[in-house]
Amino acid sequence: MIIGVGIIGLLSVKILKNKYKIENITAIDISDKKLEVAAKNGANLLINLKEKDWKSIKLLNNNPTLSGSYDAVVDFVSSSQSIAIAIANLKMKGTLVVTGITHGDIVIDKLSYFSILTKELEIKGSICYVKKDFQDVIDMLANKIIKIDDVISAKYNLEEVAKAFKDWEKNYSEWYKVLLKP
Repeated sequence: MIIGVGIIGLLSVKILKNKYKIENITAIDISDKKLEVAAKNGANLLINLKEKDWKSIKLLNNNPTLSGSYDAVVDFVSSSQSIAIAIANLKMKGTLVVTGITHGDIVIDKLSYFSILTKELEIKGSICYVKKDFQDVIDMLANKIIKIDDVISAKYNLEEVAKAFKDWEKNYSEWYKVLLKP
């Protein structure tokens, strides 16, 4: 399960599908457009949480003490809600990787905390990359294991940089990357 299919989440879907040949990938986000792109790149279960209580969505386990369906969850959102979704939906001895930088306090409720213990979950944090990570991505691009054309949301000439920033700000929640051409 990938929670948050912004640029890094989407690239993670691509890598899981194309390099590691993972068949079942769930993508969770609040943007239909980003979920559509994730589907085109290998996510086969899409969940839009915009204005929804995740505990009412039948595709998600809403009881943290019950074993979930996922061996691993990568959380690129890092909110109280995304952590709760991850914990509830992990199998016994599952792994949660938290990579998103939070914009506020994160609260783990008692039931979720108890679930970390009873399911014997492994929680890992990741905030940065090492040189090998860059080389791995360069190799995947060079060998056409992953393609990135669909993450370029707009292209501008260099002299249009002011317009590019203005358009990016207006479309921030839907766009991935903007390419400036010299």
